[in-house]
Amino acid sequence: MAVATLHGLPRMGLTFGGMLISGKRVAEIGIQQLELNILDIEPLATVK
Repeated sequence: MAVATLHGLPRMGLTFGGMLISGKRVAEIGIQQLELNILDIEPLATVK
């Protein structure tokens, strides 16, 4: 974010992208730790 600020670039995209990638990685680690099969997990809600 500091580099983006220094160059006058938008910062939110970088921050959100980093959170998205780290959240995905945490989910992957959690699935591995719990030894879950991703195909057995049912969604909490469905999109209509």
